[in-house]
Amino acid sequence: MKYKDLAEQLLKCCLALRKDNELQTKKIKAQAEVIEMMEAVMIDHGLLKREPAKRHLKAVK
Repeated sequence: MKYKDLAEQLLKCCLALRKDNELQTKKIKAQAEVIEMMEAVMIDHGLLKREPAKRHLKAVK
């Protein structure tokens, strides 16, 4: 997969999350997952030299 293709998919995902006005907790969780996926891909390709951050989010009721 080319970087451009990956970037387009991630952009579409982020835009969909912005437009989604359902439960805020679902959006926050999904956005954190996208960030972790981007970090993992960058580390795999040698673009990022650190370990991916683990984001522990509390569910808001």
